[in-house]
Amino acid sequence: MPTKEHNAEELPGFVSLVDGKVKGIITYNINGDECEIVSHDSLHENIGIGSALINNVVNEAKINGCKRVWLITTNDNIHATRYYQKRGFNMANSNDNR
Repeated sequence: MPTKEHNAEELPGFVSLVDGKVKGIITYNINGDECEIVSHDSLHENIGIGSALINNVVNEAKINGCKRVWLITTNDNIHATRYYQKRGFNMANSNDNR
């Protein structure tokens, strides 16, 4: 899995607005036939903001001919791991960062 340092301000992305206020944001990077979710943040849980943002990126990836959408999260972030697995992502690698 290739990794690269990104400047989130220069990446494409989506913003979720509720009553004119930012409630979530996601940025991504398309490289060839792969799309990396670089950042993903939702200010409120369990109301669909994060899922909608992911769906927007997945749709954009399909439009651009991507065969894979991927992301990186830390091993100790079990909440995030479960969240992404519920949305169809599979764990491809686990590193022991001791």
